Amino acid sequence: MTKILRCRPGVWACAAGAAAGFLNGFLGTGGGMVLIFALRPLMGGGDEDGAKDVMATVLAAMLPMTALSAALYLFRGGVEIAENWVYLPAAVAGGIIGALLLDKFNVKTIRSVFAVLLIVAGGRMLFG
Repeated sequence: MTKILRCRPGVWACAAGAAAGFLNGFLGTGGGMVLIFALRPLMGGGDEDGAKDVMATVLAAMLPMTALSAALYLFRGGVEIAENWVYLPAAVAGGIIGALLLDKFNVKTIRSVFAVLLIVAGGRMLFG
C-alpha cells in the first residue's frame, strides 16, 4: 500500500472519499472510519499532532457528506423531523465539547475510546 500512496496519493484519496461517501449514504454511518484509515498515511497521522489533524480533517469532511445524506433521506421521507429535536440540541453541545477536548487527551486514549466504541457497536449490530 505504501507504494500506491507514493505513486498516486490523489487516486487513493479519491477512492477513499468515494468509499466513505457510499458507506455514509448506504448505511448512514461508517464513512468517517474509512477516511481515518485512508488519510492517516497521507497526512502523517503516526505522531500525536498528525493523528489529531487527521481526526479534525475527517470531521470537517463528514459535515457535507452527512448533510447531503440527511437531505436525501429527508426528501425521500425517511426522517421524522420532530423526533430529531429531542436529542439534537444535546448532540450539538456534545459535538462542541468533544471538539474542544480533542487537544486535552493523548492519541492513545482517543484511539482506545474509539476502539471500544467500535467493538460495542459491532457487538450490538451482530447480537442485538
